[in-house]
Amino acid sequence: LADLGLCIGVSIKIKVTPMPLLYDAWLLCAVWVYLAMLPFVLYPQMGLVAVPAVVVIGVTVFAVIRMSQRLQDPFDYDVGVDLPLYTYSRIVQEQIIAAEASSGIICGRAQARHIFESGD
Repeated sequence: LADLGLCIGVSIKIKVTPMPLLYDAWLLCAVWVYLAMLPFVLYPQMGLVAVPAVVVIGVTVFAVIRMSQRLQDPFDYDVGVDLPLYTYSRIVQEQIIAAEASSGIICGRAQARHIFESGD
């Protein structure tokens, strides 16, 4: 149970520590500068094929950036994007109850149910 408490504490710390907006801003600025310069570098070797190549590279890079922004807070409730925390909580609750039942500890069951049902 001590390890579970430690994991919950670390998860709460991750949840309440936001990613600074300047990281995203500087990343986007650097990507825009890179993509603005890329056609001039590729044109001498590739000719007009450089334009669609830069578009494909740009779309790919911005898609990766968007995915990373969506994954910065995996503890939300967006279906298909965030972690299924309710499911994880239920599994942990069942394992705690099973461990208590096998060890003969009864007093912690009500507290474990209270923690998982209230979300505290």
